[in-house]
Amino acid sequence: MRIKIETKIGGVLLIFFVELIMFTYFVYIVNERHNQDDLKLHKSAEKMQLVRSLQIGLAQVVMPANDFLIPGGSPDEPENFKILSGKIEDLFKRISDIKFYNVEGGELIKHIEKEYLELKNIALQIFSMPDAIGNMEAGKLMEKMDAIADDAIRDAENFFQFVYSES
Repeated sequence: MRIKIETKIGGVLLIFFVELIMFTYFVYIVNERHNQDDLKLHKSAEKMQLVRSLQIGLAQVVMPANDFLIPGGSPDEPENFKILSGKIEDLFKRISDIKFYNVEGGELIKHIEKEYLELKNIALQIFSMPDAIGNMEAGKLMEKMDAIADDAIRDAENFFQFVYSES
């Protein structure tokens, strides 16, 4: 029983096309996994960048009130504070849209936001003082604000570590 040459060629082509289809399917699966991993990595990096920006913003937001108290400080500092506050509040809003796998993340960001609101309240008190430069009360408020800022920045670093470990 001899198999015709056409049948042999047909069998070889069939095997080739089956292998080609399997190869294409595996490439598709690998590409999909890569895309999913890439998207997950991008989202993680975005979260971490938001949190790092918040930490930097918290360090910057105390500067206008500090500069307002020094002799020769700019009278534009309340406006600078308003701009920085707007950026921080935008970051808080963007971070609040993030879904955390653990309740601790949401609690920690609420705590940081509470500290920020204390900072903001103290800064507004300093800006509202007509004779803030050289005023002992304003200096004490600034010391209190700096202590709260240190805590808020440290808590933001802890939050960054939390987000990093969750990624």
